[in-house]
Amino acid sequence: MAEGGFDPCECICSHEGAMRRLISMLRDSQNTCSDSQCDLQLPGPDANQDGGYFMMMMMMGWLVLALVLFLFRPASMRGRGDDKPSPLNQDPGPPPAPPVD
Repeated sequence: MAEGGFDPCECICSHEGAMRRLISMLRDSQNTCSDSQCDLQLPGPDANQDGGYFMMMMMMGWLVLALVLFLFRPASMRGRGDDKPSPLNQDPGPPPAPPVD
């Protein structure tokens, strides 16, 4: 709180303003709702719009992109996963001699 009894936040969001907005919302809802039926449209995405088709196409697009990237990955990423070198057609020769102390 600021000195002198003046609160700058109260100029923006006061309790009286919040109560006025609440009463206004209640009055508006009384105009659209009755005891048996309420046609109140809440803010947010409209359920009647065809957003499901768009979302399905986006998911299919990501799936196709992931499949293409997987199939065309570089050969260095196609390893067997066991961190062993690939066998060569050459004889590696005898093992190295142990170190001499």
